[in-house]
Amino acid sequence: MAADRIPPGCRHNSGLNQTSHLCLWLRRPHVMDSLPDLGCHADLSSTKSAGDSIAGSRSEGRRLCHPRIRLNRPMNRPMPGQIGQICALDGSLIDIGCRLPPSCSICRTPGTGGPDDRVGKSRTSLDVSGQFEGESVVVTGAARGLGHGIAAAFAAEGADVLICDVNAAGVAASADQLASRFGANVKAMVADVSDESAVAAVIDGALDRYGRLDHLINNAGIVRIARLIDVDEEAWDRVIDVNLKGVYLTMRAALPHMLDAEAGSIVNIASQAGKRGNLYIAPYCASKAGVISLTQTAALEAAPHVRVNCVCPGFINTELQEEEYDEVAAITGQDRDEIKASWVEAMPLRRFQEVEDVAASVLYLSSPAASQTTGEALNISGGMVMD
Repeated sequence: MAADRIPPGCRHNSGLNQTSHLCLWLRRPHVMDSLPDLGCHADLSSTKSAGDSIAGSRSEGRRLCHPRIRLNRPMNRPMPGQIGQICALDGSLIDIGCRLPPSCSICRTPGTGGPDDRVGKSRTSLDVSGQFEGESVVVTGAARGLGHGIAAAFAAEGADVLICDVNAAGVAASADQLASRFGANVKAMVADVSDESAVAAVIDGALDRYGRLDHLINNAGIVRIARLIDVDEEAWDRVIDVNLKGVYLTMRAALPHMLDAEAGSIVNIASQAGKRGNLYIAPYCASKAGVISLTQTAALEAAPHVRVNCVCPGFINTELQEEEYDEVAAITGQDRDEIKASWVEAMPLRRFQEVEDVAASVLYLSSPAASQTTGEALNISGGMVMD
């Protein structure tokens, strides 16, 4: 591993030296398998029972060669730079590409991490670094779909995660999956975010469990498909209560603790529908426009120590979206495949967003990399919205 093989801009010339890079290289499964058992390296393939994971147990491993490589994380969680596998959101195993720059000749692995694999394609894996190790996050609406995916992304990065949802069975199953897949310290709570007392209990639950609240992700949301003239007041109120009032209540409950700590970040899930009108979802559009404006107001009031941002996805490939095709078809009389094709056609990138695409953006906005970003409404819509 000659020094001239490491480009000047590569992170291996800043923070990680060649010795630690060797340690990372040695941790790749195909290398580990070829090494004799010296009794000094941890078994990365080991897993815990769901019960142990829910209890928050953390496996400890002995150091291989360098003090800056931390092994005090679950051994089924890949190390930084490791080429290995992790459970996808559907439970299948997927390969993790090297997260280090493809320009580094040491890191680059054929078919993994190079420009041909990344440019113009949606993410299909979670690149993990442990950047949220020791931090806590609350994710609302996390029984399935996007909320579960965001919680999984934080869990994979080492965060302690509290998830809540009105679906009791769903949120319990989601927590079990997170704990068993990532060894995460997960707490599940049943809560309706439009209920003030329930929201207060969620925030208190996170503080009681983890002793701190670093991140809040407001994902809970519902949609009602109907022409504006057919939307009754009850349906309108319910969408506004969950999508907008819920964000207000959770931020109001969480912000005092973050302000006292002079640290924290909030990411609200808005929508491209909050930036422009969309057919047959009037209350949803109104609620998400409100979330964007509320995010900006909160960002001004929470500065300088707490950052508040939102993301604006377009069409996310989830169960909820599959249900929407049928509901729109019932109104218009169109074939659901025609509807799906028209939605794809509306995006310059010509593909739906995946849960991982949105989760990656949420992690970015929650990370120190976004330390100069607050009050933003980040589009993740395949180019459908560009303002």
